[in-house]
Amino acid sequence: MSTRPVLLATLLLAVASPALAGKTPAKKTAGASKAAPTKPSEPAPTPAAAPAPEPAPPPAPDPEPAPVASPTPPPAEATHAPEPAAATAVAQPPKPSAPAAKEQLLLLGLRPGPGVSAETANSITDSVHSELAAIGVYAVLSNEELAAILGLERQRQLSGCSQESCLAELAGAMDSKRALIGDVTRVDADVIVNLSLIDPRNAKSLGRVGKTITASSGLGPVYEALKPMLYELVAQDPLFADHPPTMPRGFGGLTLGVRAELEALLPSMSPVVFGELAWKHGGVLIGAVATTNPAARVEGRFYPVVLGKLRPHLGLGATYFLSGTGLGLRGSLGATLGLQNLQVVVDASYERFVATAKGYATQAVLISGGVGWLF
Repeated sequence: MSTRPVLLATLLLAVASPALAGKTPAKKTAGASKAAPTKPSEPAPTPAAAPAPEPAPPPAPDPEPAPVASPTPPPAEATHAPEPAAATAVAQPPKPSAPAAKEQLLLLGLRPGPGVSAETANSITDSVHSELAAIGVYAVLSNEELAAILGLERQRQLSGCSQESCLAELAGAMDSKRALIGDVTRVDADVIVNLSLIDPRNAKSLGRVGKTITASSGLGPVYEALKPMLYELVAQDPLFADHPPTMPRGFGGLTLGVRAELEALLPSMSPVVFGELAWKHGGVLIGAVATTNPAARVEGRFYPVVLGKLRPHLGLGATYFLSGTGLGLRGSLGATLGLQNLQVVVDASYERFVATAKGYATQAVLISGGVGWLF
């Protein structure tokens, strides 16, 4: 009886062992299946994190090209900007060649000759400088400007020279294409002035003018003669062959014109035809008053000074009515505005009749203005 139970127990254990063995691997498999999802979940975040930084860089490059593209247009604009500048530079060269551009001229001191002191020569040189500046076709460099640039001692050495070597040296130092040289000599009461216009770089004479001026009582006639001399000299410069400068017309000569004359005390207007013969400081006016009672007028005039284009005058004369009704003495004060040949005249005068017919006024205040042509 005891042996059978042992056998049964042994059989039960043999049967139960494989069942238990089958259950154990199943559990291990389930455990493995649980561990497997854990492992894939770990790598899953890793690849997810990896793609996250990768998309981030792509946006960064997107803005970068945009700034790169924005600086690119400015160079293109800068490239276009120089082109108009170049076009402007091309358009500018003609301007310096225009007649308005002044050529630089070296005015060297006139050399004093026999009978002329250095002070007199310097004084005439200064007058030449003033007249050249007034003509206005050259940029004139004076002795003072030369001394400031070259130094006083060197300027003294070169001033007044006429030799080609020093002229070429000055022209090179000052970058000038024109120079004016000359000399002054006195013989008794006559002053002889010689002026020459040269091209110092090529040692070529462009023009020459000389004049003998009678100046027994001072240098006034010499100063007056310089203006026409310089206009004649400048006209010989090839630079002005097509448009030589012309000297402004003065006041001397014969003027014919007409004016209207207002009588202030007895309001009335009368036309006057006049002719005036004038020289530097004096002249004579002859007029005809065209009224129902015509009159003739003669007046001597004194011109104390000329103020640019304006010349004031003082006059003394007489008016005679041809009908014999009156003779009046007159004084006048006025001025003439010179516009080349056209002369504009205004004046005020007072007449006192010393002989007059009965019923006529004994005095008159006259205001007149008109125009004339200088021949």
